[in-house]
Amino acid sequence: TTDVAVIGAGCAGMRAALAAAEAGCSVTVLNKGPLNRSGITAMSSEGFQAAFAPADSPEVHFKDTVEAGAGLCEAPLAWLMCRGAADEVRRLEGWGARFRKEADGRYTQTIRPGVAVARTCFIVEGGHGMLKTYGRAAARSGRISLLEDRQVVRLVTDEGRLAGLIALDLR
Repeated sequence: TTDVAVIGAGCAGMRAALAAAEAGCSVTVLNKGPLNRSGITAMSSEGFQAAFAPADSPEVHFKDTVEAGAGLCEAPLAWLMCRGAADEVRRLEGWGARFRKEADGRYTQTIRPGVAVARTCFIVEGGHGMLKTYGRAAARSGRISLLEDRQVVRLVTDEGRLAGLIALDLR
């Protein structure tokens, strides 16, 4: 048994697992393919938006995000992301991620379409580098079990509440 089951070991799933573990929960992460080598995160680029530049702020980041989202964003969630992005970059570094930096130690940042200022930080090895970082942090937590090659096929409910899941071992 586990306190929290996370379906998917991409960046969102791994970050959710780490947050649950930090809150004292036992966590099981199920991933449909090999860890760090399946899903879209492993193929994503190195860009990570975070407001570090003097002309930038979480508010400007949020404005850009909502405008680029063309009304499709969940504004409260977009605000949480923008407000916490710089802290997440620092947290990733604390867990061992490497970001490209200038000679003076500032993050290398460039402007990309849809943003008002240079905001894109570059993680070494892109999405794969993020996954490796989250994987190392999960291993160190002592509260997270990682199961690869598991396809979740059914969520089990009891009186309208999630009670478990059924997964196939694809090996």
